[in-house]
Amino acid sequence: MLSHPRAQALFHWTNVVMLRALFALAVAALLALAFTPAAHADAVFHTVQTPLARISASSDPLQSGWVVDVHMNGPVNYTHEEYHLVGALPNATYNVLLNLYPASATCAVGPVVPVPSSAIVTNISGNGNADLVLPPSAVPPSLRGATIGIIWQVLRGGVPQYQTGCVAVSLD
Repeated sequence: MLSHPRAQALFHWTNVVMLRALFALAVAALLALAFTPAAHADAVFHTVQTPLARISASSDPLQSGWVVDVHMNGPVNYTHEEYHLVGALPNATYNVLLNLYPASATCAVGPVVPVPSSAIVTNISGNGNADLVLPPSAVPPSLRGATIGIIWQVLRGGVPQYQTGCVAVSLD
């Protein structure tokens, strides 16, 4: 216990200063949260993770692989896609191709519009990742409000090795 009056006064003053500083910091944090714009997910199309499977004619191995499709519909980024391969052919370069079915959400009716995407380079273990970020200007106005089908394919040397099933994607 502090017995000297000056020590007691100094201890009291130090506590007051610290409490004021903590209060100011708490107010600043609350103001920062109040004025930070919220990140909103897409209300029409929710994030999807869809598996990649080997195409029957493929000789390339694959332990697992998947595509993640995230639609932010923001002013800078409209969509962000991620591509992942695990246990594919080591030290290989794969190219991702989006096969768009603008007339069919089930990918049953053409035409098919092929859209090249990113390259995946695998490491010595056959693991590789890539992504694609598209701005809003990359989505044609004619597709806004439409639900289309997409099949993602992963090609090596121009030959499909893996692909997803058909995913219905709503564009807003």
